[in-house]
Amino acid sequence: MQKFKTIALKVLFEILSVGVAWVAGLMSVEIISAYFEEKGFSNLWGFWSDKWVVDHGTFSTLEWTIAAVFGFVIMQLVNKYWSPFVARAFKLENTA
Repeated sequence: MQKFKTIALKVLFEILSVGVAWVAGLMSVEIISAYFEEKGFSNLWGFWSDKWVVDHGTFSTLEWTIAAVFGFVIMQLVNKYWSPFVARAFKLENTA
């Protein structure tokens, strides 16, 4: 039973860290969208835009890179700081 609880906690930690990192990655994409815009007909290829205008490839690369880096950093921070806190909260009692 002790081994099952340990495995369940490890799975919980991974779900927690990956989930938080995924949300952080999505938020970083929204931040990128607030400052950059793709060239297109809707903004007359940059003439009527208040944001920095880049082509589709650059915008896509920027989104993926920032989301991956920011998500990875957040995942590592969750693993380092939040997981030990949760482990102490779910401290397993020795029944043997």
